[in-house]
Amino acid sequence: MTSAKLRFGRAACLFLFALFSMGRCYGQDDPQQLLADGRAITGEQVAALCRGLVPPAGRGGEKPGDDTAVREALHGVALRAGQSGEDVLRAAALKAFSGALQADVPDSVKVYLLDQLRFFADPSIVPILGPLLARPELCDLAARVLVTVGTPEAAAALRQGLLTATGVDQRITLVQALGDLGDSQAASAVRPFLAAPERKLKMAAITALGRCGGVRDARALEAVMKSESAYERARALDAQMTLLRRRHAAGDATTVADCVALMEAYPEEPHVQCAGLTFLAAAGGQHSREAIVACFPVENPRVRATAFRLAATAGDGAMTARVAEALPGAPPKLAIGLLGVLARRGDRSALPEVRPLLTADAPGVRTGAAEALAALAGRDGVPELVPLLGTADKADRQALERILVAIPGPDVNSRLGTMLSATKSDQACSLLSVLGRRGAHDQLPLIIQAATDPSEPVRAAALRAAGQLARPPELGQLVRVVVQTEGSTARRAGEDALISCLRRIGVSDQTVASPLGEFETASPTGRISLLRVLGTTGHPAALAAIRADIQHAEQSVRDGAVRALADWPDQGALEPLYTVIQTGKSETHKVLALRGYVRLLAKATGIPTDQRLAKYRAVMPLAGRDSERKLVVAGIGTVKTRQALDALLPYLGQPALRSEAAAAVISVAEKVRGAASSVAVRRVLDDDVKTGKKLQDRARKLLGELEKHLGCVTRWALSGPHTKSGVSGHSLGDVAFGPELPEATDVSWREVTTAADGRINLIKVVGGANRVVYLRCEAVVPEATKVAMDIGSDDGVVVWLNGEVVHKNNVPRAFKWGEDRVETSLQKGSNILMLKIMQGGGGWEANARIRNLDGSVITELELK
Repeated sequence: MTSAKLRFGRAACLFLFALFSMGRCYGQDDPQQLLADGRAITGEQVAALCRGLVPPAGRGGEKPGDDTAVREALHGVALRAGQSGEDVLRAAALKAFSGALQADVPDSVKVYLLDQLRFFADPSIVPILGPLLARPELCDLAARVLVTVGTPEAAAALRQGLLTATGVDQRITLVQALGDLGDSQAASAVRPFLAAPERKLKMAAITALGRCGGVRDARALEAVMKSESAYERARALDAQMTLLRRRHAAGDATTVADCVALMEAYPEEPHVQCAGLTFLAAAGGQHSREAIVACFPVENPRVRATAFRLAATAGDGAMTARVAEALPGAPPKLAIGLLGVLARRGDRSALPEVRPLLTADAPGVRTGAAEALAALAGRDGVPELVPLLGTADKADRQALERILVAIPGPDVNSRLGTMLSATKSDQACSLLSVLGRRGAHDQLPLIIQAATDPSEPVRAAALRAAGQLARPPELGQLVRVVVQTEGSTARRAGEDALISCLRRIGVSDQTVASPLGEFETASPTGRISLLRVLGTTGHPAALAAIRADIQHAEQSVRDGAVRALADWPDQGALEPLYTVIQTGKSETHKVLALRGYVRLLAKATGIPTDQRLAKYRAVMPLAGRDSERKLVVAGIGTVKTRQALDALLPYLGQPALRSEAAAAVISVAEKVRGAASSVAVRRVLDDDVKTGKKLQDRARKLLGELEKHLGCVTRWALSGPHTKSGVSGHSLGDVAFGPELPEATDVSWREVTTAADGRINLIKVVGGANRVVYLRCEAVVPEATKVAMDIGSDDGVVVWLNGEVVHKNNVPRAFKWGEDRVETSLQKGSNILMLKIMQGGGGWEANARIRNLDGSVITELELK
């Protein structure tokens, strides 16, 4: 069912309700029949509905004066009357609406009637609407209905209304309506308002004249284009273009010449030139074509770009010839633009003018010519483009490669492959790159063959291309070629090709088997290449092979194995790396292993933080140089715990490690926060710890933030929401849920964090209304101490400390940070703080901060 029918169905139901609510059925014995057949609605019934309308001031809710049902019913009538085949209902509704509009009722009621008339008005309503144009409150809607009717009679009524209108808003409305109708007879009435002092009226007249004016009005609009106001000039230009399009559509043969004259009158106005060119392109013809071509060499980039765009999309077949004629001798900037136009047009007839520019002096012109050749000739241009690779400089060669990659066609790859064997080294390298980027898997045998070329650059390029194309069946062949490759550059390219290939097709038992299968028979050089490849896979079989080669008889192989182990991607290499650090005989190997160990340990988020910290502590004595010790210190900085701060503080006293230690302390303190972080950051700022200004500034800023919020609970365990049927708002404070019942065993908790000041927005975390949550944390102090807690809540709150209620303020209220001050005592060691936060509706927030009674920070307080 269409949306219109659905709207009518609803309105018809309300129509019945409206009639019965008025105590009338108007002779309909069966209301269901009235609902089923809209044509049965009579004019008297519609008139009765119109009489049931009341001014908006008398409406509202379910009060006796509410006419919502009446309005909905009238809307349904209007929608139905506007449908085809509803002539009887339309005539009845028009008669009823006409009577209501002429009746002595408030204008606010007539506003609704006019709004509904737009769905079904016809010329018969025009005599009723004309007088309403003089009424300020009704003018706009009456004018809209007349525009909808759109007949000469409607236009005449609008013109008459404009002649007698006195208000500025009325004039604006009527001028706009006449413009919307395109009423040419209105131009003389609208024209005087071009000189109106009221800007909105003047703007409306400018637009309207574009829609309804003639040749005389073009001259009037041209006068406005000399205005000091850029806005008025732009509006007048838009009107001029609208007027030109209308005249052209009406068969006026002078419009092209008029447009050219307009452009010539404003040569320095880019917006005039661009608008004129757009019109000329739509108009077509020789004069239009010549005007566009004449704008090719202009200096203004907007105008030039517009001319190029229009020339590229012009349907005029002669445009290609005119653009091509302009190419010989054109300066580089113009030539590049013209070549772009020809490329977009795709007309092969321009090829003779394009080919000579493939060897032009200007680099941009050469590239533009190559792009045009590729666009025009397609695959047939490949034999002309490939030889250029041999003489091109680096920039041109990169551009040519990009162009060759983009040429479509089923046999382009084979054409490139055929040319591969006949090209010189530089060309071959470029062709191999093109084939790889094109995904030319069908040319892989030729590419593999090129991987044994006498030229090392060609071998390297071939291996790179093969890495882009090889699939699992070809992986073994590619491995064998890489293992046998000579030359460090080509060998490195082969290793990179295997690495990228394995990443692309996926590491698995089957794909890793290919390099492992060649491992034992490979020469030491080939074995080292395979070690590097295997070191990127993260596969257990690869790790086992690498570990075994750490004890290989060849020094170069042992070196390759350690390097592969140090580059291993996951924490599986931590244990063998630590063994190398402890027992390795080569200092180089120890350094490599330690760097790899620290790198992996920083990434090993699956290892508990206390174990990671222990591993950093254990490896530090094995670091033989300050450069490696700095890495360990930085690694400790990735462990975001209070214990990490304790581990870092001693290194602030070592000049060689001071900067790294300070940076690590700040990094940890930013996450851990709390009193311990404040103490650590203060140590960074001590006079004997000399670090750079940036670190000092960063530490001061952090210290200010830390001490502002020290003692704020920023991590809670949360339970809830908890609800009880029939109990709402602050009354829930008297209901004991699981968290406050010692015998409860099925209470679940989850960790949540707060803003830096301890504020937690429970609407975001939990949401809902008429419920409570419990927030719990542990506060640890080395000695018993008296404290002040600053508690804020929305709504009420109950506070327990170590199982005892220490505060209750169960009232509906908005959140205010730390509104309640609770003085109490913390026992030595662990203390359990729990808050119950009630929620009726609206906002729902809480916070808690623990300080000494005088407001100072409890430096030994630890919040968990």
